[in-house]
Amino acid sequence: MRTGFLLAALCALSTGCASHQVARNVKLLSFSNEPKAKEVSIGSIQGKSCQWQVFGWPLGPSPTVRTAFENAVKQRDGGQIPGSSTTPGQAQLTILRNVGTDTDFMSLYLVNRACVNVTGTGVI
Repeated sequence: MRTGFLLAALCALSTGCASHQVARNVKLLSFSNEPKAKEVSIGSIQGKSCQWQVFGWPLGPSPTVRTAFENAVKQRDGGQIPGSSTTPGQAQLTILRNVGTDTDFMSLYLVNRACVNVTGTGVI
């Protein structure tokens, strides 16, 4: 009994508790109340929401799909190192088509980065 409890506790501690939200099969997201008569596609757009960790301590908030969408709409890089400045985005999107989300993780032993990525076709 004691060995079983110890194995269950080790398993729970080694897997972690992080989960990410996922957006699936999203064909169109509109970010304006009124559609424009003339739409201009600007190509593929990517938005990121990332969290860096040093020695396991998080630097900043956890990555979310919402923040990744906001960064995609404003065409802003969300994968920068905390405290660094980002270049201002171009024109703000009105529509994002064929949206897909995924997650990625980079580990450099002492420094880690976890990201939520949003990709799609941007329309101004």
